[in-house]
Amino acid sequence: MSRNEAHPTLEDDRHAIHPTDDLRESEMHLNSYVLLNIYKNECERMRRFILEANVSRACLEAISKALRPILAVAEFRTLLKSEGFATMPRTLAERTLGDHTNAPHAEDDTNEAVVISQELVRGISLDVLDLLQDCIVSPKIFGLLRQVVPRRQLEIVQIMIGLAKVKVQFAKTLIALTPHSQLANPLAPRNQFARITADRLAAMETELAVVSDVFRNAVAHFGRWGIELVAAQGYLNQLMNNPKILRYLAHEFPDQLQEFNRVVGLGGDARFLGPLTRLHHNREVTNRPLSSGRGPELSAWPALKTP
Repeated sequence: MSRNEAHPTLEDDRHAIHPTDDLRESEMHLNSYVLLNIYKNECERMRRFILEANVSRACLEAISKALRPILAVAEFRTLLKSEGFATMPRTLAERTLGDHTNAPHAEDDTNEAVVISQELVRGISLDVLDLLQDCIVSPKIFGLLRQVVPRRQLEIVQIMIGLAKVKVQFAKTLIALTPHSQLANPLAPRNQFARITADRLAAMETELAVVSDVFRNAVAHFGRWGIELVAAQGYLNQLMNNPKILRYLAHEFPDQLQEFNRVVGLGGDARFLGPLTRLHHNREVTNRPLSSGRGPELSAWPALKTP
């Protein structure tokens, strides 16, 4: 979003952002009880999302690991072709036959490579305005975001959007637990909270930083993992619904068949997901419909070695 494009966003009634509004921080005080309650609940929601996102990734890895030795057998590849399975989903073929040893985990921190726009509109990063343009945003949130540097603005907004909670009190909590180095004015006095010692506040700040970094990375990758898993599960269902292939697997590869049965009902079905994970799952499916792209013909696959 350019600076010129940002001004209409700031003026759009749909976003409750008006240039004549007072963007100073809300007078409502963030007390100790509210801070601790928001901190505890949202950290727990992030942890649940990370766990569920990693289920999808683990299922994908289990499927590709189980398929790899089976596809190394020429007899099985011939059976697949004779039964009309000459191709498989492209993403599954790439994951099974390609090099995915460096595939990202939800725990991996890939945020260091992100380039943050330093151009500001009334103290707000253009990247932040771009993310918020489809959200209902209280004007007070922008007054709060101006208290932190552009990179931290983006992190806070990513967390709020990822948790579907773009709220003033949540923004206040994230800013209260922001390191001094990420404040727009590091010398500004910090809020003091009754019955929360400086050591405990520092521990909360550290824990939130770790959990939220993993959460943002999980959100960034979950959509791709979910789409891949839907395609992989559909392919496995088709294989196991074929009597000849099912008999072959039961006789020659019973362990792999058991693994297919285990993972086919996990991770990709939205019924097994928590509310937040289901939200991102449905959003990804809506925004990026499942592709019908297929992988290479079996005859074009490289020779495989049984591990």
